[in-house]
Amino acid sequence: ANHKNGKFWDKAEAKKAYDCKEPKIGKVVNVTKKKRTIKKPLPFNTTSFLAAATSSGFSAGKAMRVAESLYQSGFISYPRTDNMTYPASLDLKSIVRMLEKVPDLSEHAKQVLALDKITPSAGKLSKDHPPIHPVSSVLKEKLSIEQWKIYELVCRRFLATLHVDAVTDNLSVEIDLNKQPFVATGQVFIKKGWKEVYPYSKATEVFLPPIEKNDEVNLKELKFLSKQTTPKPRYSQGSLIKIMSELNLGTKSTRADIIQKLFARNYIQGSKAIEPNKIAFAVIESLEKHSPIVAKPDMTAHIEEEMDSIEAGKKKKDNVVQES
Repeated sequence: ANHKNGKFWDKAEAKKAYDCKEPKIGKVVNVTKKKRTIKKPLPFNTTSFLAAATSSGFSAGKAMRVAESLYQSGFISYPRTDNMTYPASLDLKSIVRMLEKVPDLSEHAKQVLALDKITPSAGKLSKDHPPIHPVSSVLKEKLSIEQWKIYELVCRRFLATLHVDAVTDNLSVEIDLNKQPFVATGQVFIKKGWKEVYPYSKATEVFLPPIEKNDEVNLKELKFLSKQTTPKPRYSQGSLIKIMSELNLGTKSTRADIIQKLFARNYIQGSKAIEPNKIAFAVIESLEKHSPIVAKPDMTAHIEEEMDSIEAGKKKKDNVVQES
């Protein structure tokens, strides 16, 4: 159990809570039970696909190249898309039946087909290619290790979007230990739903013993921890692509390549946590001193919007080029 007041900034207050350990008997003053629904994920567009693939150990560029090889072989749909809603014309059940032929995915496909009704999740709709999904079945031994990992990721995400939401029982137990409030929390799955087919999303369970209000519990150990605040985590390739999308930097087709160029030109380094090198600091400091606008995402985002306006026929190319 944790102290109810969470993080102490005052050492004296923390010490006061720590000194409550005698006698070693706590009283349960309240038990709260709640059901929680964990929504199934949205279909893959390029940004969310790359975020998932980089979390699985791929670089963004590698994930994109492998996905393109699977597309060219006819195993998955076109991997460059902003769309997160399956079109009505896509025969979802037929694709699930096709995945029954893949031994590693067969049982999960049967789970989805056994549902009373298949209702896919839906996100951002754009006039674009459909979300990334499997197109034909293939056996594991017919693909390279990297191809199989990406194919399996796409298939499992597809099945997860058609499954049902997961449901958990959440328990919050308030304990009075010598007039100091502590809280223990538990979580167990009532229905795993989409979590059954998509292991890339953690399904954590914390089991508490049967416990009721006014029960007495024994204190086994009380820890007094001293920690320092930590900086924000560095960007991974997946989180960097996500923020690039939010800032409208690059396009779904170029973001992974942009990151690869930064690595190739030695501006950044690191496999999971990306760190800028000295040359990156030098370039940014110089730009901020001599031409601040170039160092901000606003300029690139504005140019992207202007090019969209040209495509839509709202602006003339020459005017946009001149302004740029």
